[in-house]
Amino acid sequence: MSSENPPKEQFVRFEGVRKSYDGTVQVVRDLNLSIREGEFLTLLGPSGSGKTTTLMMLAGFEKPTAGKILFDGQVINDMPTYKRNFGMVFQNYALFPHMTVAENVAFPLRMHRFPKSEQAERVTRALDMVQLHRIADRHPTQLSGGQQQRVALARALVFEPKMVLMDEPLGALDKQLREHMQLEIRALHEKLGLTMLYVTHDQSEALTMSDRVAIFNDGEIQHIDAPSEVYDRPRNAFVAKFMGENNAVEGTVTARDGDVITLRTAAGRDLHGTAVDDLAIGQGAQVLVRPEQISLGGLPADGFDSFEATVADKIYHGDHLRIVLEIAGLGQVTATFAHAEAELHPEIGQTLTIRWRIANALAFAPDGPAR
Repeated sequence: MSSENPPKEQFVRFEGVRKSYDGTVQVVRDLNLSIREGEFLTLLGPSGSGKTTTLMMLAGFEKPTAGKILFDGQVINDMPTYKRNFGMVFQNYALFPHMTVAENVAFPLRMHRFPKSEQAERVTRALDMVQLHRIADRHPTQLSGGQQQRVALARALVFEPKMVLMDEPLGALDKQLREHMQLEIRALHEKLGLTMLYVTHDQSEALTMSDRVAIFNDGEIQHIDAPSEVYDRPRNAFVAKFMGENNAVEGTVTARDGDVITLRTAAGRDLHGTAVDDLAIGQGAQVLVRPEQISLGGLPADGFDSFEATVADKIYHGDHLRIVLEIAGLGQVTATFAHAEAELHPEIGQTLTIRWRIANALAFAPDGPAR
């Protein structure tokens, strides 16, 4: 895209959008969201969090209860789905079994009344993009799951839409194929420069593919930012716990020095955390530490918390080892280590020294309503 036509920062805009199916429960609450032209934005969250409803409202399959949705500066609340010029890819592929691959891909062209002279060329180009030109004459029942997904993707791209919406498109594939397709979709996005809105509940998928991730819970966006930001610097405890794994230690704040708090557990053991929430002395809190941020050995040092721990269990995962550790006064924590590390063969019952950076131990208020 040339510098004369810079990407629009508000290519899509949700303004105060709410959605309720029964007039009481808000499935989406006061949503304000901008999608940049050319970006890959993923909506991530647990089932029932509002992410798919948000996509369906943009697609035109659902209508907002309140608020406005704008596309390229135009309010589209009442615009029919077929006029929105969006490509769509669903988990169940939605292919016509009686049509060949080529006929399935050509279907949107017929619906958009493209000249017949253009259709064959566009179908060939779309199938080339997803490496299926050799099987254009087959029917969907003759294809693997991955091939069917590629057909669905080609069909979404064939009429050169302004935006592509994907709702759990890889959910039916096995792990290895799903990971391969993630890279293929990401490569197509980079090649074509399309704006993509992607819905998933798979954290790894969101981190791998996205320019930004919007994490939903209870109808609201809890955090929206680059994948590294939502993982390493979560805005609240829900995001921290939803993204990846965490060890949680609860207690009471007994001291604060800048952003660093001292937390005392019910058993009287102290540890430190970096406050994300506004925590005061005497307040209950929780400190979260990710398993991969725990290291073995190391002398006590400024900026670290160190503890003696007893190995309670160990689980082999091929590329890494998971060790369950018992720490007096803190309880059990889980640590993960690359399997190749020499010291990763502790015996159950063995005592080890572990430590983690206080900067990586994030402190939040106790769990409460996400909003």
